[in-house]
Amino acid sequence: FPVTIECDGKLMLVHFHQTAIEVVLMNSKECLLYNKFDLKSKEDVMPILVQLAEQFGLTPDKLQVLLSGDIEIGSEMETHVKNYFQKVYFAPRDRRFQYTYRIEDDPQAHKFIALYAASLCE
Repeated sequence: FPVTIECDGKLMLVHFHQTAIEVVLMNSKECLLYNKFDLKSKEDVMPILVQLAEQFGLTPDKLQVLLSGDIEIGSEMETHVKNYFQKVYFAPRDRRFQYTYRIEDDPQAHKFIALYAASLCE
């Protein structure tokens, strides 16, 4: 998740795969947790996110949640997350890169965060 994010508080990054989610919990600049959770169904997502928030004492009204990966804007999953957490956003593009106008204007660009990040690996 090498997305440039300015956040002074608590942050949960959730990257969706077909059968798993990756979750990063941050407290300002400190990483509290990174883990990958295998999913048997989509219904597994919310109990995982709620349990993690509770385990680390992160309240739903103060925690920012960034979604990326295989999740559609306006999807049922987005609605479920927004019903529990108040500050839910789709991950922005990493501003360390320059994008073509097609990507700049693509509302689904959050799906490719991991692909962009791979280019940072050596």
